[in-house]
Amino acid sequence: MEAQQKSFQENIAQLTEKLEKERENLLREMNMMLEHKLKVQETLLNEGFREKSELMSEEINQLKNMIDDTKEEDTPWVTKALDKFGDELTSILSSPAKLLGQIVKGVLISINVVGYIRSWKLLLEALPGCQVTMASGPNMMDPICLVENKNAQFSVNQKALQILENISQPVVVVAIVGLYRTGKSYLMNRLAGQNRGFPLGSTVQSKTKGIWMWCVPHPSKSDHILVLLDTEGLGDVEKGDSKNDSWIFALAVLLSSTLVYNSMNTINNDALEKLHYVTELTELIRAKSSPKMDGVRDSVEFVSFFPDVIWTVRDFTLELKLNGDPITEDEYLENALKLIKGSNPNVKKSNVPKECIRHFFPKRKCFVFDRPVNDKQLLAHIDEVLESQLDPKFKEQLNTFCSYIFTHARTKILREGVKVTGKRLGTLVVTYVDAINSGGIPCLENAVTTLAQLENSAAMQKAADHYSEQMAQRLNLPTDTLQELLEVHAACEREAIVVFMKQSFKDENQDFQKKLLEMIKDKKEGFLQQNEEASAKYCQTKLDQISKTLKESISAGSFSVPGGHKLYRKAMERLQCDYFHVPRKGVKTNEVLENFLQSQVAIEKSILQSDKALTDAAKAIAGDTMDMAPLIHMPEPLCLIENTNGPLLVNPEALKILSDIRQPVVVVAIMGLNRTGKSYLINKLAGKNKGFSVGSTVQSHTKGIWMWCVPHPKKPNHTLVLLDTEGLGDVEKGDKTNDTHIAVLALLLSSTFVYNTMNKIDQGAIDLLHYVTELSHLLRIDTSPNLNRVDDTADFVRICPDLVWTLRDFYLDLEANGQLITADEYLENSLRPKQGPNQHLQNFNLPRLCIQKFFPVKKCFIFDLPTHQKKLAQLETLHNDDLDPKFVQQVAEFCSYVFSHSKTKTLSGGIKASGSHLENLVQTYVNAINSGNLPCMESEVLTLARIKNSVAVQKAIAHYDQEMGQKLQLPTETLQELLDLHRASEKETIEVFMKNSFKDEDQGYQKKLEMQLAAKQNDFHKRNLEASQNRCSALLQDIFHPLEENVKQGVYSKPGGHCLFIQQRDELIAKYNQEPRKGIQAEEALQKYLESKESVSVTIFQIDLALTAREKEIEGITEEFMKAEARRLMESLTQHQQMMEQRKIFHQEQVRLMERNRVYQQALQQRAMEGQLQEEVKRLKEIIQAENRKLHDKLQNLLRNDSPDDACILL
Repeated sequence: MEAQQKSFQENIAQLTEKLEKERENLLREMNMMLEHKLKVQETLLNEGFREKSELMSEEINQLKNMIDDTKEEDTPWVTKALDKFGDELTSILSSPAKLLGQIVKGVLISINVVGYIRSWKLLLEALPGCQVTMASGPNMMDPICLVENKNAQFSVNQKALQILENISQPVVVVAIVGLYRTGKSYLMNRLAGQNRGFPLGSTVQSKTKGIWMWCVPHPSKSDHILVLLDTEGLGDVEKGDSKNDSWIFALAVLLSSTLVYNSMNTINNDALEKLHYVTELTELIRAKSSPKMDGVRDSVEFVSFFPDVIWTVRDFTLELKLNGDPITEDEYLENALKLIKGSNPNVKKSNVPKECIRHFFPKRKCFVFDRPVNDKQLLAHIDEVLESQLDPKFKEQLNTFCSYIFTHARTKILREGVKVTGKRLGTLVVTYVDAINSGGIPCLENAVTTLAQLENSAAMQKAADHYSEQMAQRLNLPTDTLQELLEVHAACEREAIVVFMKQSFKDENQDFQKKLLEMIKDKKEGFLQQNEEASAKYCQTKLDQISKTLKESISAGSFSVPGGHKLYRKAMERLQCDYFHVPRKGVKTNEVLENFLQSQVAIEKSILQSDKALTDAAKAIAGDTMDMAPLIHMPEPLCLIENTNGPLLVNPEALKILSDIRQPVVVVAIMGLNRTGKSYLINKLAGKNKGFSVGSTVQSHTKGIWMWCVPHPKKPNHTLVLLDTEGLGDVEKGDKTNDTHIAVLALLLSSTFVYNTMNKIDQGAIDLLHYVTELSHLLRIDTSPNLNRVDDTADFVRICPDLVWTLRDFYLDLEANGQLITADEYLENSLRPKQGPNQHLQNFNLPRLCIQKFFPVKKCFIFDLPTHQKKLAQLETLHNDDLDPKFVQQVAEFCSYVFSHSKTKTLSGGIKASGSHLENLVQTYVNAINSGNLPCMESEVLTLARIKNSVAVQKAIAHYDQEMGQKLQLPTETLQELLDLHRASEKETIEVFMKNSFKDEDQGYQKKLEMQLAAKQNDFHKRNLEASQNRCSALLQDIFHPLEENVKQGVYSKPGGHCLFIQQRDELIAKYNQEPRKGIQAEEALQKYLESKESVSVTIFQIDLALTAREKEIEGITEEFMKAEARRLMESLTQHQQMMEQRKIFHQEQVRLMERNRVYQQALQQRAMEGQLQEEVKRLKEIIQAENRKLHDKLQNLLRNDSPDDACILL
């Protein structure tokens, strides 16, 4: 307790001493600020800005009072602050740490010395439970890459943009540039209040590429965010293009409000020459959109754009003296930037960077730093060095630097006085990077224009959304007329323009308003399309209802009979007639019907070519009876199971390859963490260096499970199926269930399971195989509802593959208790459980027990590092001569073991799996996982039996159809002829089924086949009746056609006509009876026909009697009567012609009147529309004039209130 209290008191004394020094620095800074403000006030008075000068007087007086108050402190003000709670310091170690933190924080904030928050944290870290709190802001625990630099191509990190998008506060942007490995990142970490964050030391080369960002709450400016930008080192010898460094430097200048240039040792000519990037700024940046300026002479244009510059000199060993007199750091910098007089070319060349720095960065500051520590080992790990180990002078210099940044770094501001927020900074980043990537030059004048484009784009989108919402609410599709839709469109368009005018910003040429009108036009076309689609949907619904009967007839095979095409055509004619009688179908009436008719073309063709279909079926059956398919040669792997954001998807192309493999398969699957070299091993098993993606492409390519089928190198007539799975533990995955499903599928499908890990077998590697412990929740052994059967090891082991554990980059010695051990013994020792009853040991033993139970056959292989670290990225392109010989031997032993010991994939019941079996397994397991069910192992064989027996039934039915189609000629003369042929075909069909069936133990599928054959027999019987009926009907129509024609022509409508009719009818009956193969319906069809014509015979008989009775009366009609009738008819015709002529004249007059009225109405509508347009133009002009007046007033106010300040201005 006493030692802890003593340490606490020492920290208090240390903090007091440091803050006293800070008070001196603060006084110096405030005096400099007062001097600057007095100069600005004097300038305003000289230029006539008296009002602004008076406003500054109040600020100057406040600053003088602050200086006086600080000077009047007689005792250290930290001691005064701590005296506020006096005796509480003695008990500070118990509970009041929070109180101490609040008091010290209040002292620090009151004097804006947040640069010493780290000293405060050192004090508080000695107290249990004490936490440091800062202002609210983005919760960034670590930096993130903002601008990525890959292959000299820049890209903006979308995650970093999202962080900036969420920052609505103004930002202070501090960027640091300098040569690589000069300690830039350390300074930025300290500005963030941390020792670690931006990478340091040897890792900088690989991690700090491009520009990295860290957003933290500003420690001294409330409601501001401090954005720290750490850039990649300049002058890296590994870069192929120095232009890359120039762009990095230009981006840092464009984005920052304070730019820190970090150099080593001293500011000399060499240091200035290395800063040649500043001389290229006029070539890389344009101030305005006009052609670029003439070098340094026009550099004044850039001054208002560029940030303040702070030059930091690290490991400074010189004395700050000039001509024997001491000088400040700033004077040291200004002396180094003095131009050398003379006309010598070397002198002129030496002056160029100095002149650029002086012109571009008029506000400059310099800080020098001693070496942090003298110990080289500590210097190599500077981020781990304690505050007490740092050189005191370096700490003082570092604190002074941070304090200056927090106090003087200005808010990022655009030329038009707009404060840059995080969102706007993100816009600037994207704008500048796009300009660089496109080969153009970033134009600073366009910054505000770019922001205006974004604002107007958002306003345009909001107006377009308003239009869409209103149209959706007001329209009731389909509309009765097109005019109804256009009227609603016009009203919604006017409202959308009003919404845009309220939200837009500087749309001077109305470009965005024009784009909005184009968008609305496109949306209108979309609604017109929806109207057409609604009409099409209605028509399609009605057509589906009408065609239902036709489709049912097709499905039932009603047209699969002789003469069926004719029946089909009649049904189609009836369907079209019914469809045309449906009212209000809309504009898509004919198109929908045409599409339907087009869809029926194939069906109609199928009806006409039924014999061809039977022939194709026979060929298919013959093809399926082949015992062995050709070997499958895959030049490259193919995705078997796709793993996207949704459910798992099976690739049909991969399934087709598996279905063609009739050989037994050996399935080897590999699983492990991503980027651990799984794909390299699996490529070696395929005998290739390339195939499955290796290296950086694995993340984007190896998603789900990929497959490569190759001939087995040691087992003839076997196929080796290699499965490469996506890496486990990928941080981009949002759900660990994803990894579990992939692991379960790899276990279920493989006969050898390779588990790939790195370095050694430790608890982490075993815990990663926790998927095994979850198998009891994800699998079922049989179809019974008892899910605890997995606990039965004997039942579960038979479904698990052999386990091969591979250890990559192994660096340990295979030794235990002083004795050499094998890799297999190393694996067994690692899986040995510990004895003990507590829960911790049970959790420790659980995965080990599961692995031992589920994988009785286990093998372990170790692999050395393949080659030098730098060559690993090109591993797949290296030859064996370029690899470590021991690694080559280890890979060869691994491949030899897999080829020799990997078993054929075997299903339950000892069935060797072929490619087609594996195809069924893949579909079965994926469907079970996607549906949320548990994959059932017993159902493997049941599923295969179901599929194979279903196919056997189909083949048998096809054989029956083929036999009956070839031998049966409908109609048969007798029913017995049909039954005999059915029995013979049925017997052959049963034999075909028995040959192709599989495990039909309860004869369920054979019974289904017999039921289908019985149905087929009944169908053939019906078809025989129909064929006989159709045959007889056709004969009757053909034979009795002349008789029916005579009846229509009235041949028998005369005296004696009935006798003539009876005579000819009897002759035709005799002819019908002589026709062969009429079938069993011959007599019945004839009787029905004669009965249907009985009424005709009776009518002819009655006409015959009537005509015979009136024959004499007709002969007595006189010739005078005929002439009088002719005259009457001629008079009636003349009257009719006169009436038609009058109607024609009246119709022409009506047409002329309608045309005149139409022209008049059109003129009225035109005048009304012109009046509405004039009113709308007048209203819009008034709105624009009002907006212009407001903008003009705002501009005048800004000009009146504008005063010089220290804000960084950037266009």
